[in-house]
Amino acid sequence: MKQYKIPIESTELPNWKFYCNETSYGVYHCFGLRNSGNEVSCYGEDYNGTFLKCVEFAKSVEENLKNNSDF
Repeated sequence: MKQYKIPIESTELPNWKFYCNETSYGVYHCFGLRNSGNEVSCYGEDYNGTFLKCVEFAKSVEENLKNNSDF
């Protein structure tokens, strides 16, 4: 796996850091890592769209963690 540059932080998800890299010409891989170890990842042909999709996956993980903590 290629090295990722500086993490991208989201104000909506302060517990997450996101990394995006162009893995091939016009193909992007975005990876999100939560401070507790949860991960999300996605590939796409549009940098912004791929990043936003990864953020949406992370929001889904946050919602699942929130719902499961109610037990």
